[in-house]
Amino acid sequence: MSFLTPAKKLPFFIFDNLIIRTATLNDMNSIYSMGFDAWGDGLELSTYLLSCNRAEKYKKGTWYILEQDGYLLSSVICYTLPSISGVSTIGIGSLSTPPDKRRNGFARSLLNAVTTEYYNRFQTRAFILFSDINPDYYKISGFEPLPDSLQKKEDTTCMVHCNNIDLKIIIESIKNNDILYF
Repeated sequence: MSFLTPAKKLPFFIFDNLIIRTATLNDMNSIYSMGFDAWGDGLELSTYLLSCNRAEKYKKGTWYILEQDGYLLSSVICYTLPSISGVSTIGIGSLSTPPDKRRNGFARSLLNAVTTEYYNRFQTRAFILFSDINPDYYKISGFEPLPDSLQKKEDTTCMVHCNNIDLKIIIESIKNNDILYF
């Protein structure tokens, strides 16, 4: 994971009348708990939280939360990835929502807001994520799966959000170099 670096921080902003801000250390256990049912792997919650708090990859990213009235509705981590043939790229991971708030569009709102803001503020040209769920969820937000021949993991789908010209550049580059899972 040495290739991961924190993404530039976006300022606090409002999207769809919800607050999006950089997470603080005080938010982290709440953030990690959002994904416990999906990523807890049978661990006790306390063991899972300890593992997350010690995970280097979580320390190497910039976390954002979507909140309303102080309640965390969704979270996501962003990394600056090495440029892919000159295409500035952000890696997106750990998009999650508390179980009791799912199916309300919060994760999608956060994902769309973060990609839009990185594009507008920093001219980020591509976003990559690994989908652990049905990829159709991310297609609604403009992500496309890489061709099957470039998929390197069986239990996740690597997806990219960018324009068609950059997608061709990324595909050609990845044909020659594996994209590293993050």
